[in-house]
Amino acid sequence: MDEQHRRSLRLPESLRLDADAAWRSDDDAVVLVRRYFDRQDTDDEFTGSFFDEWRVGDPNEITADDLLAVEFLGVAVPPRAARAVLGPHRARIRLWLEAAGEDRDLAGSPGRALHEDEALVALWRLLTGHRDVGPVIASKILARKRPRLVPIVDRKVCDLVGVHDHYWLAWGELFERHPHLDRRLQELRRASGAGPHVSTLRVLDVALWMHATHDVVGDLVTRRRLPRTLGSSDRA
Repeated sequence: MDEQHRRSLRLPESLRLDADAAWRSDDDAVVLVRRYFDRQDTDDEFTGSFFDEWRVGDPNEITADDLLAVEFLGVAVPPRAARAVLGPHRARIRLWLEAAGEDRDLAGSPGRALHEDEALVALWRLLTGHRDVGPVIASKILARKRPRLVPIVDRKVCDLVGVHDHYWLAWGELFERHPHLDRRLQELRRASGAGPHVSTLRVLDVALWMHATHDVVGDLVTRRRLPRTLGSSDRA
């Protein structure tokens, strides 16, 4: 990959990721993450809150439940790709996931570790080699198998943080530049009431997505009207 023009991630100041002060219940990040995982209002719940716990199975096998969980995040794996993943490519996928090793925190890995993981890169290329499967869908499939290690790609989040390529490398270097980031995310998880089954990487993903798509006024969270950009489909 040509990294000459790669840019660093920029995070919203409201996330206060380098601050020493404790999170307050009225901090925007706390309000947004808490709202995302709040299921008391079943008429207005975020289906993505089920992604992390829906029938989690063998970490080295992609199942139909994993593909269903991806749909909770607003995208669908195309039928031909789903059939290949669950059928002809099943054995190869297991070998690559086993070679990738157990799930581990991206925060504790060298900045280039994920970017240079041959097994995960091979699996990424297999998934994105299918028609209509791009970085968004592929990342959500892999995040089901390695939720502490693989960041989810989302177009709105990419726009927010200013990075649209070399995504894995950018996230790895973010944690390397901010050694206290994982601790701050653990504290954000506790303050917002997200369960311990939600990885700190996922907490950051949720905070950024909510920040990019919603506004906070006091305790009220409202969906922001966003223009639909030509060619910016979440499937890309």
